[in-house]
Amino acid sequence: MIPQLTLLLAHYLYLIPIQTMQGLVPVLLMPHTLDGCKRVINFREEYDGVALKHFYDTFMKKNFPIEDELDPLEVWEEVLDPEKVESFEDQAVELHVVVGYGDSKARDIVGGVVFEYYKMSNCCLMSYIAVADDHRKSGVAKALVQLAEETCQQASSRLKKSDDDNKPWLDSISRVSVNDTTEKLLREVSAMMSPEEHKFMTSNISNYKSGLCLFFAETNAEGVEDCVMDSTVRHKILSRLGFRPLRFSYIQPPLSDDQLPCYDLLLTTLSEKRPIPSAIVRLFLIDFALSVFGSLGGFSSSSWYKQMEIELNASNGVLPQEGLPPWKGRTVKASE
Repeated sequence: MIPQLTLLLAHYLYLIPIQTMQGLVPVLLMPHTLDGCKRVINFREEYDGVALKHFYDTFMKKNFPIEDELDPLEVWEEVLDPEKVESFEDQAVELHVVVGYGDSKARDIVGGVVFEYYKMSNCCLMSYIAVADDHRKSGVAKALVQLAEETCQQASSRLKKSDDDNKPWLDSISRVSVNDTTEKLLREVSAMMSPEEHKFMTSNISNYKSGLCLFFAETNAEGVEDCVMDSTVRHKILSRLGFRPLRFSYIQPPLSDDQLPCYDLLLTTLSEKRPIPSAIVRLFLIDFALSVFGSLGGFSSSSWYKQMEIELNASNGVLPQEGLPPWKGRTVKASE
């Protein structure tokens, strides 16, 4: 079954007031280009409802035929259509749908990538990427990933940040505006972090604020098949794009009331820096779960989150990455 529409919308619309430069609206900062494409549309910046529906119906449904694994089109429309969005600035998660076309009329689809920028953790999650059959093995996928990363770097640079690096790191982030609700939230987030992670954030706050921290992508663990593509083939593709899985027992939050947490996914990162700071991973996991549940109380005491928290606390502040495929890791549910 398709996850409940209201909960999927909440994923993108959970509102933590975000400090942004005055007058900022989601406008195109610079023309997006992609080799082999005559036109590139980021539907968050250049909304076209007809073209978005055409991309969804003719391309996304073909490449992601499993109903449970594809967001309903209505979710995208509700968070991208300027006529339906009250405030882009207050969206704590930015959805981006970027499509490259071989023609100027936005009909001949070369490829597309869908990703989310999480403002509090300053991280990105790639949800979908696909390339048309006659454009595969031509570098389009890698170019789409690079474009997604650059887009999130731009989003990060637009957020207002404190210039005082001598403040406690949580205050210095200044990605979330100060009010009673958000201040309480951030204090609770801080309390969930280990001493090693606090030390890392304090000593690296300038780097954290200077640009995107981590670019994530989920993929099926080995042996988990969806009748679309063999998991080992997916791993090879992601590896060629530069992704490597964390050596970490990742559990995806339940995305609706009628779904369970998913233990069958690997969390990969696009990063040449190894090992990966667990502080950033924890912030992203909290940010992701917040987008689903809306509050820390909705998940912080759950068994699936506690399992990841225990592993993060034992990591001494860093998480190693796997090398080239085959990727054998898979999360085993802890006994309760």
